[in-house]
Amino acid sequence: KSLTTGMRQVEDINYLIDNDLFDLLDDNIKLVANYRLKYPESSYLELAEIISLETDYKIGKSGINHNFIKIKKLVDKHKNMAK
Repeated sequence: KSLTTGMRQVEDINYLIDNDLFDLLDDNIKLVANYRLKYPESSYLELAEIISLETDYKIGKSGINHNFIKIKKLVDKHKNMAK
């Protein structure tokens, strides 16, 4: 389950990068996105632990989820405008 979710999120992040939208994200969301690209197979909990250990950004599972909701909304908004 986390693998398909991770792959979908990687696709969303790459969409933002490919369409020059990545810089519209807040720095913390960019950080989470970059860690998702590095660890596409990790669960939210694992991702939160890795980020908290390797950076000064303390984040939990719900914070990770919240960031990916924002990423998905930006992708959906752009895709709808592009139609």
